[in-house]
Amino acid sequence: MKSQKLIFRKPSLSVLVVLAALAVFLFGSSASVEARGSKIDTLPPQPPVRLRAMSAVQGTQATHFVYLPMVFTNKPDGPVPVGPLGGTFTALAVDPGQNDNIYAGSFDSGIYKSFDKGVSWYRKSAGLTNLKIQSLATHPTSSLIVYAGTYEGGVFKSSDAGEHWIAANGGVLNGHIVYDIEIDPANPNTLYVVTRLKSNLVGYLYRSVNGGASWALLLSGASFDTADYFYDIDIQPAHSNVLFLSTHTHGIYKSTNSGASFFPVNTNITDLSTRSTVLDPAFAGLVYTGVWHGEGVYVSWNGGVSWQKSSAGLPVNVRVMGVTLDPFGRTQKRVFAYTFGNGLFSSDNFGGAWVTRGLAGQSLNDFFVADGNPQRWYAATQDNGIYRSSTYGQSWIGSNGTLRLNNITGIVQGMKGEDDLYVSIYGRGVFQVTQSATSWVELNMGLGDLEVVSLADVDGTLMAITRSGLFQLKDEVWTSIGNLPPGTVSGSPEEAAFLSERAAIHAEYAEDTETSVSLESDFMNNSGGVPVVTSMVSFGHHFYAGTLNSGLFMLEDSAWSTIAFAGRSVYALAMDDAQSTLAAAVCSAEKDCEIARFDGAAWTTLGEVFRRTQVFSLKQFGSTLFAATEQGLFRWEESDQAWKNELSVSVPIYALAGFPGDGCRIAASGQGVVFWTADCGQTWQRYAGLLEDWRYQEIVFDSLDENLLLLGSKEAGAFTINLEN
Repeated sequence: MKSQKLIFRKPSLSVLVVLAALAVFLFGSSASVEARGSKIDTLPPQPPVRLRAMSAVQGTQATHFVYLPMVFTNKPDGPVPVGPLGGTFTALAVDPGQNDNIYAGSFDSGIYKSFDKGVSWYRKSAGLTNLKIQSLATHPTSSLIVYAGTYEGGVFKSSDAGEHWIAANGGVLNGHIVYDIEIDPANPNTLYVVTRLKSNLVGYLYRSVNGGASWALLLSGASFDTADYFYDIDIQPAHSNVLFLSTHTHGIYKSTNSGASFFPVNTNITDLSTRSTVLDPAFAGLVYTGVWHGEGVYVSWNGGVSWQKSSAGLPVNVRVMGVTLDPFGRTQKRVFAYTFGNGLFSSDNFGGAWVTRGLAGQSLNDFFVADGNPQRWYAATQDNGIYRSSTYGQSWIGSNGTLRLNNITGIVQGMKGEDDLYVSIYGRGVFQVTQSATSWVELNMGLGDLEVVSLADVDGTLMAITRSGLFQLKDEVWTSIGNLPPGTVSGSPEEAAFLSERAAIHAEYAEDTETSVSLESDFMNNSGGVPVVTSMVSFGHHFYAGTLNSGLFMLEDSAWSTIAFAGRSVYALAMDDAQSTLAAAVCSAEKDCEIARFDGAAWTTLGEVFRRTQVFSLKQFGSTLFAATEQGLFRWEESDQAWKNELSVSVPIYALAGFPGDGCRIAASGQGVVFWTADCGQTWQRYAGLLEDWRYQEIVFDSLDENLLLLGSKEAGAFTINLEN
């Protein structure tokens, strides 16, 4: 490769001087790593306060304003995120004694509770060791008891209305994905759960007769002619010994002896991929089931002996996520079907005809009608948060309050000297908050792929790296600048692990084949020969992309080619301030990583190899090189010719940022931590008040305020923190 001048500019960050009157930040110190951050008295439940951040523009232009909420609370509820509303919510449940109180389970941030019908939300995850919520169930007569099913963490129970949680796995459900929890209305100490392990496609039905203290296996999907797993269990209200089980490929199974034995009830059902079954308590023998492969809903009037298809008014090839009854719709006989990608539908004539109830284009994971208020409806969506309607579905509004639980994959602030702020959210594209704006807007025109895994400011142009290619923003319209190699997907290695997990869940819903278990290994190990882009820089007039297991790629004349490190992973790329050297984190399949540096003529390995230690990010500051790794932050100095653990800690560090001034101000973020230095690493301080179970994977400084940091989390959106206040 010929020697070329390196051209890459750091993101240009605008001025944000945050005026905070509410947040009171207290600081302490230790010998080497000083603890600094926020601590305030416990606040009563209230909506988040929006504080004004002022940006003075030089010259004759008027002063501009950007409005961002500030971090104002500490543990256990955690900081309040800024950025677009939304996130993935998988489950909803209502307090039977007080229907203003609602629980919401998020995919990756635990459980939230609203005391005001969904207007505002408060995190209630104390004691949860697994934050991926799959299902929720509230006790029919006690407001204190709530159950949560998790993704790979089994069942958790709260006995104080969600304030604290303890595992209720009885030594059996550890590691299980819990798709559904049902409580016997006649005996609330009796619970049923349908589960599976991530390692196989075998479903399990368990029962507890002591409120989750112990569990007994009733049915395994391995007992079917071909192994299968389950999605839903429903109890007949008037006869709790009658159960209906929804399976992935075998249709509906019924038990008349509390699960001691099951038999199929699929007469006339041609789509056996059933997702949800509900029994009508007002009409004996009336059962509804939703199916996945386009046939909509089936109805039985004889307890499952025979079925008839109910699809009139439903979209063609509709995928039904679930069916549920309107507790107040008995005069209308109302039943709901919520779908994947087609919103909400209802029928007032026992499934004879369906009408749309809004949320078109949305994928709904859960839905319910508020008990005691028939016009108030709630929906949990994929990626877009929670919606509510107080008009019987005639209109919907976001019911997210402080719920900005997005997977932030990129942050860029201040393109071309402007004070705009951009964030990318995987699955939702790019959002922007503009001058004098108080809310975020989508900026996705022309962006064919919303699975954006990174944003970058390249020579004053906003770039988006997506799973299917590269895009640049011109006049608020995205245009493609070159496709990645055929079948290439993008994302950091850790992001790939997260996305593969998401993909496995989606595959269980969306795919006709039983491939979900292999998705993670295919995605991460590149078994199909498809490179996963992990990092990207501009180099001369070309783009360079580090990939998983496929080395370093270069884009030239709209074509990609491998130019170095074939067969290995290039997890991170970085250039020095003088744009004269390029550093790369190059790793084997066993995660043995070396840091190589290119001087325009040859690659040189720096120091010892990092054994079994993932390298997430690299930053060069003059002659100093920092490496963010699974085992902390490491520093390379030419004079030492060795890597030094800069913080003497072994917590994962994911991202690095430098303040673009004359000094040497550096910040590092990781799993629940932010460290920073004002003297090139001679001394480090730790910002306190961040939740330890959140991963802060993006970090940038404001360009003219050395104390203001913007954080992007994998689980819970974007944050602002002030290091000095």
